[in-house]
Amino acid sequence: MRLRKIEAALEAALEGVFGRIGGGQLHPIEIFRALWSAVEDGCIVSAGATYAPNRVRARIAEADFENLHGVVTRLEREFAAGLQDEAADNGWAFGARILVRLQPDASVRAGTVKVEAMLDEGPIPALLHVETGPCAGQDFALQPGAVLGRAAGCDVVIPDDAVSRRHCRFGWLFDGYQVTDLGSSNGTSVGGRRVSETLLADGDSLTVGNTRIAFQYDTRGAWNE
Repeated sequence: MRLRKIEAALEAALEGVFGRIGGGQLHPIEIFRALWSAVEDGCIVSAGATYAPNRVRARIAEADFENLHGVVTRLEREFAAGLQDEAADNGWAFGARILVRLQPDASVRAGTVKVEAMLDEGPIPALLHVETGPCAGQDFALQPGAVLGRAAGCDVVIPDDAVSRRHCRFGWLFDGYQVTDLGSSNGTSVGGRRVSETLLADGDSLTVGNTRIAFQYDTRGAWNE
């Protein structure tokens, strides 16, 4: 069963975490199984396609959460990767990525997990981190429809003479953010390849004019507390 292979991969990736969980305490694999069960139960079939939940929140007892102190963010990342691998292997669509959040909850009994899973087609918060050029070091929060360019009226203003006044636009699709060149003089490149339009992956490097920009998802900002 592929799920067991994913659990084995999680154990290998988080060996140090698993080793410190004592008997009678909530084990990370138990959390992952609860997450996967919620994803399975939450799948929706529409127009011949199966859509898996992409926002999965696990609430655990405060004591169990404290036992995971210092590794929660890493667990969230590994759990999300495992869920994505299994969903993709089943041929299920889930959009840009599956997001996992672990939270303490005083109403949850120790050793148990309460999971909420939903399909959200809305945009994941993202930012553009400028690595080179006149705005080096600056971060710009990205919104669907945002236009990057040299003109003052743009949503993301880059005062680089090699950047066109309206250089490119960022749009949101179910599968993630897409960048579209707006007929700029010097073009838009992603990963060193000039593009007219392409879907962006987390960590992609964009070049506009003499400016290099890193595209990053802000997964923690995707949750409404």
